[in-house]
Amino acid sequence: MSTADTDRRARLAYRRAPEIGEAGPGSAAERRLAALWESRPGWRGWLATVDHKRIGLRYIVTAFAFLLAGGAEALVMRIQLAQPNGTLLNPEQYNQLFTMHGVTMIFLYALPVLSGFANYLWPLMLGSRDMAFPRLNAFSYWVFVAAGAFLYASFPLGEAPNGGWFNYVPLTTLDYSRGPNIDVYALGMILLGVSTTVGAANFVVTLLRMRAPGMSIDRLPIIVWGTLTASFANLFAVPAVSLAFLLLWLDRNVGTHFFDVAAGGRPLLWQHLFWMFAHPWVYVVVLPAMGIVSDAMPTFCRRPLVAYAAVAVSTVATMLIGFEVWVHHMFATGIAPLALAFFGAASMLISVPSAVAVFAWLATIWTGRPVFKTPFLYFAGFVLMFVIGGVSGVMTAAVPLDWQLTETYFIVAHLHYVLLGINVFPVLGGIAYWFPKFTGRMMNERFGKLTFFVILIGFNVGFFPMHLSGLFGMPRRIYTYPPGMGWDTTNLVTSLGSFVLGAGVLMFVGHALWSMKRGARASADPWGAAGLEWSVSSPAPAYNFAALPIVASRHPLWEAQLAPHARRSSLRRGYLLADGREALGVTPLSGRPDVILKMPDDTSSPLALALFATLACAGLALRSPGIVAAGALGCAAAMLAWLWPRRSLGQREPPLAAAAPARAPNGTDVAHTAHADGGEHTGRAAVANATNATNATNATNATNATNATNATNATNATNATNATNATNATNATNATNATNAANAANAAGATCAAYARELPVGSAGEHAGGWWGMATLIATEAALFGYLIFSYFYLQSQTPERWPPEGLPKLALASFNTAVLVSSSVFVWLADRLVARRRPRAASVALAVAIALGAAFALIQWHEWRGHLYGMTAHLYGSLYFTITGFHLAHVVVGLAVLAALAFWTMRGYFDDRRRAALSIGGLYWHFVDIVWLFIFTTLYLTPIWLRGR
Repeated sequence: MSTADTDRRARLAYRRAPEIGEAGPGSAAERRLAALWESRPGWRGWLATVDHKRIGLRYIVTAFAFLLAGGAEALVMRIQLAQPNGTLLNPEQYNQLFTMHGVTMIFLYALPVLSGFANYLWPLMLGSRDMAFPRLNAFSYWVFVAAGAFLYASFPLGEAPNGGWFNYVPLTTLDYSRGPNIDVYALGMILLGVSTTVGAANFVVTLLRMRAPGMSIDRLPIIVWGTLTASFANLFAVPAVSLAFLLLWLDRNVGTHFFDVAAGGRPLLWQHLFWMFAHPWVYVVVLPAMGIVSDAMPTFCRRPLVAYAAVAVSTVATMLIGFEVWVHHMFATGIAPLALAFFGAASMLISVPSAVAVFAWLATIWTGRPVFKTPFLYFAGFVLMFVIGGVSGVMTAAVPLDWQLTETYFIVAHLHYVLLGINVFPVLGGIAYWFPKFTGRMMNERFGKLTFFVILIGFNVGFFPMHLSGLFGMPRRIYTYPPGMGWDTTNLVTSLGSFVLGAGVLMFVGHALWSMKRGARASADPWGAAGLEWSVSSPAPAYNFAALPIVASRHPLWEAQLAPHARRSSLRRGYLLADGREALGVTPLSGRPDVILKMPDDTSSPLALALFATLACAGLALRSPGIVAAGALGCAAAMLAWLWPRRSLGQREPPLAAAAPARAPNGTDVAHTAHADGGEHTGRAAVANATNATNATNATNATNATNATNATNATNATNATNATNATNATNATNATNATNAANAANAAGATCAAYARELPVGSAGEHAGGWWGMATLIATEAALFGYLIFSYFYLQSQTPERWPPEGLPKLALASFNTAVLVSSSVFVWLADRLVARRRPRAASVALAVAIALGAAFALIQWHEWRGHLYGMTAHLYGSLYFTITGFHLAHVVVGLAVLAALAFWTMRGYFDDRRRAALSIGGLYWHFVDIVWLFIFTTLYLTPIWLRGR
């Protein structure tokens, strides 16, 4: 093979024009896709699968298992409270039950079940083959399962969490709870935080990068808007509660003083950190459920959602305001009057965007033609629950009323209407709606409606009387009560309603299990819906779309009815990506294709990493260094197996034939419709080009036909015949033009020709999916450091003593160390540039210098630690100083390990000018570690000098 051929093949390994066409059921292309994307049979394939649909269904099934467990705990508590002086449970048992009930329903059911919907539906709704990070997706699920098992394993030992799901200090400090209960809760919640955070990162990058061509940001389904907003919230909210549990664990096991009042700590720090997480979390479990209603209900109203743009904007606005009102839960703790006024007003303001969604749903029903199927009934019931829960929430925004109602059963009622009613009704309706897509079967309508009414009655009979109990003064979290308090009747009715609700949930689960085997067979679109997910078979195939569709509206399946002369989406003809597991990456806003992504194969590494991480947490709970070390080593091995790069792009290299120009529907070369500068025409220009080419071909054919006819006419010499032929030719031409016009009107507005061009394959930099994943990780890590710095300044502001108590820090040494660390980023950047210029040896040297500088920073930091006269447990400042710098040093150590691996892989030739995604991603992480140190340096070394000078 000549050098030119070798270079050409190398270029084609990185760029190619995707083939455009159709892959019908049973075709060779379809069979090849099925072979590529289907998981291996047997238990090994079951454990190793990264199929988003399987993972989504596992989330839903596992979440429902936890729902049943949490419901059983609730029913036991309702038996205890049905009558005064209940004796079924003692105080400790009741505390463990209501704690685990809250943890289960909120953290193990409400969000995971919505994650299941998003995992299954997002790629189908967005026109993609998979999620952005399939292995991370599997890891998120396995950590969720392991964390749930970890928490529930404490039940048989009698050491389940017992401090309430709020876990307020000081009742959960060692002074009041010396058993492992709280440690189990803290470590389990940190595990769940890992699962939630990586899942949120996966959702964010999937939305930004993994959409069908033409699906711009203004064409997203509302459920995607809801889950996207919730995922962004998780990235910035979960670090707050993870930090709170970490600080509490350090107080209990290391001897720090973050919440120790005697040493200067403040219990209110817990409430700030917890509610910075928990109040946005309310909307995290509400907004995706609202999205289910906004997307599915219009199907039964036979019209699109009214005010789509307003609902999308209100979704984002709700979450933004939700981050501002965490103090709403702390009105009774002694907040300053000005703060009370601000947060009270903000708490009322949040009702405005919520009302926008309610009015949009009501307008959709009012202006549509509702069909009262089972899913629609659940969605209508949801609107009622939403209004009741919202009104009771706005009531508590009034500070005087909040002072009277806080910590009473009125708040318990509000919480259940918001977190359970607003979640359960859309979830059950969503399962009934998408059940045909999940299983290929229909649920029974008559039994489904009966189940709905049982659940609706049970829910309201069970929870509405709690409002009255709260107004009558019944405090929450009490395990029994004396007679004559006025709570007997309301508690009895609540208990009876709870059992009716439980029966309804069991009816729904049994109905679903029966329908999976005996339900009527479902067609691809049994409801006549509008979304892309209904354009594929039921259940969806392993590869989702044989040809990735090209989208040009929010309602691809309704275009013929909504605008008959403007049908533009191409649902059958599209990108045929079958060179291994491949997906399409698009630009974040416009949805223009810009990269072909190589997707990973099935692997057991996510499962192994989840199990070893849980083992390490178990070792911490048992205070066993050996188990912790085994778990940590296992995590390192699993991570290494996961991240080890391949010399190829993951699957076989594209053949030279891939360079052949793709063919447009009219037979012309797609390359002819592209600009010379490599850009692409707009959809309208491409349609015009395709139409002109078709017209030119038709004109040529018409001319040839006319010439032949003229020859015949000359032979016959019949003027009448000529006139007739001329008329026929004119009619034929008109008919042809009319046909062409109709074809042009029916063609995709964003045609296949407009989108077919050479794309990079598995590129580096911002084209790589991993780059976006690292960006989301940096965002959540930045939030974590931000909460640490907030804790530092909050505790410092509450301390009347001199700060720092041991004198000012060593500014000169810290300044030198800062320069050492920041300079290392220059060499990491230089290494990436050198690899881009095909100089791997020089890049390895640059990485070695960066490693040396990073190691020098760590050693100097260690030297500074040893020079202090105080330790981590000496006082509050020592706890803050060593925790913040130690947390950063841990990131430095991880970064050094990453740089060492990158240097090794660079020396071995794994990276080159086009294939260097891992190097770019690792460099991005190291730059973040360096930048965050600048904020820590300012906080710990510069602000004390400024505070002393005031």
